[in-house]
Amino acid sequence: MASYAPPTEAGGRRKKKKKDPNAPKRPLSAFFLFCADERPNVKALYPQYSVGEAAKELGERWNKVSAELKAQYEAKASQEKQRYERELEDYKNKSLNNNPVDCDEEDDEE
Repeated sequence: MASYAPPTEAGGRRKKKKKDPNAPKRPLSAFFLFCADERPNVKALYPQYSVGEAAKELGERWNKVSAELKAQYEAKASQEKQRYERELEDYKNKSLNNNPVDCDEEDDEE
């Protein structure tokens, strides 16, 4: 242990990139939208269920739900995805506009 040296950044693990808190949140899938609507019903019916047990029940309910209801949640998920893509585009444009790299200014300062 005396000669142990931790791995270097080049050969070791990558450091996790910090997430910008201003970045838009990822869209929810159809299943997660269904879970958000249905979880209160499951908790009311089975208050003793743990988080894992409730998730298992929600998964079983999702598999049994009608195709029409699933299609409604898929449509909501599609709308969420479009919203996310618009917000992400705006976010990227805003971050590019706030951090312009102008090489001429840097050369003038020297």
